[in-house]
Amino acid sequence: MIDKKTINNLISFISIVAIGVATIFVFSGITPKKNETITKKEITDQIQKEIENNKNKPSAFPDYDLLKSFKSITILENTPSYVAGENDIKGMAQKKLFTKGQIQRMYLFIEASVDNGKPLSVYDDIYLTFNYKGGHILPTDSLPTPPSDISTLLYSADSLPYKQLRSTDKAYLNIIDLFNQNKNVGVDVFVSTARKGGLIKNFTVYFECKDGQSCEITK
Repeated sequence: MIDKKTINNLISFISIVAIGVATIFVFSGITPKKNETITKKEITDQIQKEIENNKNKPSAFPDYDLLKSFKSITILENTPSYVAGENDIKGMAQKKLFTKGQIQRMYLFIEASVDNGKPLSVYDDIYLTFNYKGGHILPTDSLPTPPSDISTLLYSADSLPYKQLRSTDKAYLNIIDLFNQNKNVGVDVFVSTARKGGLIKNFTVYFECKDGQSCEITK
């Protein structure tokens, strides 16, 4: 005689199988007709077709996807940062980077938040300078990045857009030239927000050497 525990386990197994089959139908786009049986091979072929179709689609984040092929140096991690008042900046990071060789391409990648884990608003930005050149870089000028719970910002370093305080005009800074022309580069950075919950979770420079050359950036 089958005990109650065995019956319950059997019901659970059947339910899981049913959910799995339904899920496959939904994601594969296969809709069985009445009294028609869908074979395992048909499901597999349809899923494989969807995978191949997605491979041929252009990436929505081409610059972000390119980062994995670049060298990188993380400048800052998990650093609280905000502006407590005029000329009172909390958590401003000042770093010095040392360079060797010539750089061809470079990106700046920053993950930051305000209000203890929320994305930057239009009233917030990142203040960033290299050898005292630069200023406020805006989240709205970021290259496309995948969705995130906080602000994920990506900028091309050959023409970094920034603003000076109280200025409405944008200027542009070629950071690659700075690295190629100087053996050391000073970096100043903080979250320009009046709220105490500001945080730089990650600030990383991604770079690629000129063809046939070696290059390095160290702290």
